[in-house]
Amino acid sequence: MKSENKKLILLIFIFALATFGYTVYDKLFVPDRVELARTFYQAGDLTSLGRVFQQFPWLECLGNTALQWAIFLLLLLSAHFLRPHLEKISRWITGMPRFYFLSAVFLIAFLAAWGIFYFKYAFFPKSGDENAILFQVKILRQGTLTVPSHPLREFFDSDYIINNGKMYAEYPIGTSLFLLLGDFWGMPWIVNPLLGALGLVFLCLCGEHLYDNLSARFGVILALCSPFYYSMAATYLSHAPQFFLLSVFIYFMLLTLQEKPRPYYPLISGLALGMAVNTRPMTAVTFSCPLLLWALYLLIKDWRGFYRRALMFCLGLIPLILMLFLINKIQNGSSLRFGHEIYNGTRPTLGFSELYSLRQAVSALFFRMRLILYNLTFHPVRAGIILLFLALSFVKYKPQNSLLWSFFVFTCLGYLSVASSIWQTRYYYAAVLYLFLLIPVGIINLGEWLKRHFNFACAAGLLTLFTLMVSASALYEAVTSDFKPASWLRVYQRPYLVAQEHNLSNALVFLRSTKLYYPAWYTRNSPDLNDSVLWVQDLGEMNKELMEYYPDRKVYLYDFNGGDKAKDYNYGSGELQEIK
Repeated sequence: MKSENKKLILLIFIFALATFGYTVYDKLFVPDRVELARTFYQAGDLTSLGRVFQQFPWLECLGNTALQWAIFLLLLLSAHFLRPHLEKISRWITGMPRFYFLSAVFLIAFLAAWGIFYFKYAFFPKSGDENAILFQVKILRQGTLTVPSHPLREFFDSDYIINNGKMYAEYPIGTSLFLLLGDFWGMPWIVNPLLGALGLVFLCLCGEHLYDNLSARFGVILALCSPFYYSMAATYLSHAPQFFLLSVFIYFMLLTLQEKPRPYYPLISGLALGMAVNTRPMTAVTFSCPLLLWALYLLIKDWRGFYRRALMFCLGLIPLILMLFLINKIQNGSSLRFGHEIYNGTRPTLGFSELYSLRQAVSALFFRMRLILYNLTFHPVRAGIILLFLALSFVKYKPQNSLLWSFFVFTCLGYLSVASSIWQTRYYYAAVLYLFLLIPVGIINLGEWLKRHFNFACAAGLLTLFTLMVSASALYEAVTSDFKPASWLRVYQRPYLVAQEHNLSNALVFLRSTKLYYPAWYTRNSPDLNDSVLWVQDLGEMNKELMEYYPDRKVYLYDFNGGDKAKDYNYGSGELQEIK
């Protein structure tokens, strides 16, 4: 038996064990877990079969595994019988002129992300991180990096905002600079959908350079259909800009490493990486490490052939690194100290966090991988099949496969030290999206093996059918979930809507909030705190000090009605009361 056949059979056997082991681990050994292993059995909870699964969780584990394999075998059979039609679709996709295909990807990605951002979130920041980034945009628009704190600054303490005599966001300013461009036109909400769509275009270009039209185009379609892509492209967070910058860096670095590149290729690559460092430093360093090490190896091997390219790359990178250090000096008092270290009161660590113990690191890594696997498609069955195809990319060794895997591995190793990343799969956003280029490689390997041994299904047909299946299911997910308005968002918006309804002016509004609600005053207040309606935190008896500081303002209290956020998504309507 050939070594490739042995590899494929071994990987399928490992997949069988892994799918069963995953469901056992998720069902029996994860206390108080986020429910990730939902299957079609939820629809049968009122039936006798559903009650059996509740009483005997081992049966549910077997059922999950059987369902994954049933869909996988159905996929193979369908690819066999629909082969002529699927080959036509495949030829149509791969034969489409590059400009038209990339334009279609860009427009679909942009409009879908914009639609989700508008219909689900109404362009409103849904997290403290986004509020802080938008507050930094307002500061930058004033032409400065920080603003003085209010004399009674404790009323303005807010999540992820440093307020120690100076006020500014704890995050690097890269994302805020991008949003500033949109803010000049009154459209900061257009930036992330736009950059996310451009990131997919460069993802496709990278795939064409590393593989071919078939793998690149089907890989980007799978990424385009993943709810995970839209989870960050429809926000104000830093991950969509970072994905775009890293994609530009990779594409132009690949062009730089080919024979006789144009002089501006390494310059653009260096500029993109430098801006990525100013956006998310750890992600930029860990993600770019494999490609930079490869470039360094080629430079050492052939100094005369590569030294000019290295100089042009450094010409783009180094000024932006120095800019980061200068900003740190102005904001944090030290070039090597980052904002999150000031905010959390930790010692300087060059932007990296303190290391876990080995046991904590391994436990956190397993939990993150589980979440990342699920977030590929937001469904455990689809995720399980994708995991199989990712594993099958190892059947034939190719250096480009190792490169794409190394992006993911280095990113995981980098974030092994970040405690909060146990829940934050978004930290791996760019690395996960690049894994989508490996899925067609695994499918092609399987399709070629099946065709050679069983005359069963061609690679292009299997790839086409799998892409259509994931696209249809992701579209269903988007229509039923992503476009459904979030009721908790109305709670966050309500104070400002009530203020508009009452035509408040020259007012001081105290927000009585709990941990369930972000005190998002900084999304409405200007950095100089001279707004007609000023939003502040309710500090009880201390409120009199602020009221005396603003004797001419009318005073109101907005009190959130409490509720159980985990169980009731209609909680917390809130009331506005005037204080005299």
